[in-house]
Amino acid sequence: MFVLYENENCEVPVAAICLSADSAVAEKLGINCSCFSVEQRDFSSRTLSERKLWLRAISNIKVKLANAAPTPSSEDLEHYRQAVKEQLHEIRGSLQCKVRTDALLPPSIHNTFQSTVSPFNVDLWAEILGHHQGQSEDPGDEVPPERSPSPGL
Repeated sequence: MFVLYENENCEVPVAAICLSADSAVAEKLGINCSCFSVEQRDFSSRTLSERKLWLRAISNIKVKLANAAPTPSSEDLEHYRQAVKEQLHEIRGSLQCKVRTDALLPPSIHNTFQSTVSPFNVDLWAEILGHHQGQSEDPGDEVPPERSPSPGL
């Protein structure tokens, strides 16, 4: 049984998935995609490294089920947990998301939505302004004011 908990303290279960050796497990394809599925349920990890860790752990469970491995002892479980902690320690640098999460298209005056300018977007605005106005990427470039929808839209 693959039990999903509310948080990392594993105190409040929210759902459970019955795993077998034949359980469907798949990675979702896409650039920097950290999504995967287990038995028709979709999941999203924080990073690609974390997705790999989840898929490896689930794969290990499926192998044990396929080979009718005995139920792990408390000591075995502690070894498994320690191995996961060591793996997390090794990939900790990649667990911090460094992938752009803002819009991929440049801002346009035709957009009718409002958004806040985060520190990441400030640099992006300066870069876009410099390229569109033929200016250099000067840190002193002004960030455009908040856009609001056109009247009547």
